[in-house]
Amino acid sequence: MKKYIVALLFIPLIAKAFFPLGLPTIVKNFWTPAAISTLAWYDASDTSATNIIESGGAVSEIKDKSGSDFHMTQGTGANQPITETRTIGGLNVLDFDGTDRLFTSTVSLIPSSGDAAFFMVAMVDATGGSNDSIYSIQGTNDFQMNANSTTQFEGEINQSNIGAADPAYDNYPYDGPAIFSSTFDFASDTVFFGHADGVLRTVEQAYTAKLSESQDMRIFASRGLGSIPTGAFGEYIIVEDITPEKRQLIEGYLGCKWSLNYKLPESHPYKYDGTLFGCPDLWSPADITTELWMDAMDANTLTFVNTISDWADKSGNNRDFTQAIGGNQPTYTYNSIPGKWTANFDGVDTMNDVTTATFINSTAYTVYSVVKSDVTTGTNYFFGTRDSFLNRGLHFGHPSSSNLFSHAHYSDDHDYVMTRSTNAFLTVNTFHNTGSSMFLNGTSVGDSTIPDTALSTTGGMNLGAGHSDGSNKWDGDIGEIVITTTTPSSETRILMEGYLSHKWGLEANLPSDHPYKDSPPTK
Repeated sequence: MKKYIVALLFIPLIAKAFFPLGLPTIVKNFWTPAAISTLAWYDASDTSATNIIESGGAVSEIKDKSGSDFHMTQGTGANQPITETRTIGGLNVLDFDGTDRLFTSTVSLIPSSGDAAFFMVAMVDATGGSNDSIYSIQGTNDFQMNANSTTQFEGEINQSNIGAADPAYDNYPYDGPAIFSSTFDFASDTVFFGHADGVLRTVEQAYTAKLSESQDMRIFASRGLGSIPTGAFGEYIIVEDITPEKRQLIEGYLGCKWSLNYKLPESHPYKYDGTLFGCPDLWSPADITTELWMDAMDANTLTFVNTISDWADKSGNNRDFTQAIGGNQPTYTYNSIPGKWTANFDGVDTMNDVTTATFINSTAYTVYSVVKSDVTTGTNYFFGTRDSFLNRGLHFGHPSSSNLFSHAHYSDDHDYVMTRSTNAFLTVNTFHNTGSSMFLNGTSVGDSTIPDTALSTTGGMNLGAGHSDGSNKWDGDIGEIVITTTTPSSETRILMEGYLSHKWGLEANLPSDHPYKDSPPTK
């Protein structure tokens, strides 16, 4: 997504007094953390020579933009991270190889209130120990945000002397870039807790003794500097008086800037509307009536520890999918579709909904899907209704090893021609009551008089399988599926294609004359 991030060059002190969360939207400059009081602020996207001090790409210092002058340094060349070799959301990050780390000497960081909130955009590639940390502070009363695992980054606020326990993050592993935060609230609620991508991911642990005011700060290192993950850091912000509104403001800023807004929960005020930060007010399926909306990118809809046991419907109709058997659960996977999170089905996995699919009976309907197959042979279906009778059992997927894609009401089916591959693709399949049509990556594949009879299913739905969840299962990834019970206008279909293609990195597949070839749809 093209960025229009503009730094606030000047904000009068009097404005800060009247607008503690920053200036209102009538100000032409976009909101950044410069609009609030920060305890420390490091931004790897600013590659200017006054912000990142480097030699041959090896970084010896990154400046603190808060005005506190708590600059992070590394004097040993072998332990210096690298700049301008890697990006998140198209912006520069610092790359850490498992020995690199940045730190400060002792600084007066924590205010006397004991309140502080730490936000970081980071990506962990690998961990070698459970203490491997993306950020930490070292003092008498301190903490580190560590892996809590020797094999993957799960997340834990590992504290010393401030509480009785170390709250662990759920819904792990955290593969790929994420917005992590750790909040310490002594003045109001005497609790500390953690968020990831705008969602509370830990319990609220009793905060019984304040963090020490004097701390040594670290980026990509534990308190003792010895436990270091491999990965990348984009931006690190520390503030004092954190409220839910300010937390969401910082998450919105980071989500917009680093192209992570799609990971925020649906209820987040800045998931789609990034105009305050210089991003567009994006169109989404929330702007139309949907009957089913399954979105693997929205981790807030998933219950998982590596594998997914529950997947919630975002349409508001509670057509949720479950799988209680661990060996049949899809895996939550990063980068199978490059840079994206998907549900990966291995040819054995399936998920079943807890309601029936009668909402698509006796009506036209459209299924929008982003999927990726890991195989190019065999019969593989990624979605269907559990009913093995004519005009009851719906399925979508590949009906054979041939270059075909099937839209079927059980045996009343039409096979559209498409070239099978292991690349992700976007389909729009519509049943018009008297026939069907298909668009593949924004281009019409054709129309058919088949299926020619409306569904009358009495069963539920399958993800990772067709009308039968016992055979011909999907071997690959499901990214997003949206169903509407209409024959869409060309405008709606094109909006959905624009939304899905840009979200899933498939815009290059759209035809050159597609209205949303170059940018996603906005309101």
